[in-house]
Amino acid sequence: MRRLDKKLLRRLSDEELQQEALRRRRARARRTLGSPGDATESYAKKVLQFYANLELPVGASLAEIEEAYARLRAKYDPTKHLADPEKREAAERLMASLTRAYEGLRAHRARGSSER
Repeated sequence: MRRLDKKLLRRLSDEELQQEALRRRRARARRTLGSPGDATESYAKKVLQFYANLELPVGASLAEIEEAYARLRAKYDPTKHLADPEKREAAERLMASLTRAYEGLRAHRARGSSER
């Protein structure tokens, strides 16, 4: 749980503290992802999808994430398909998806290590 103000801590019960922590986590997830609805659920789904996009097990280390991204980036490099525009566009879309996944997981791992 993130640190709360001392004044707030004194006047809130344990249940209210948990509610406040949950509200803050949801607000942070909404700011991060900009998604409507239950932000913590959609955030978790997005993180799971990021792991799947990079062909990694959930909870992979930062080094494993970087290795997987480098391997997939080399495998699906759009410059290999300069002659065929359709394949090049597909590779560019895939690379954009891989880059989003890589950056999202890096940010997720950075947030996770700073909150522990």
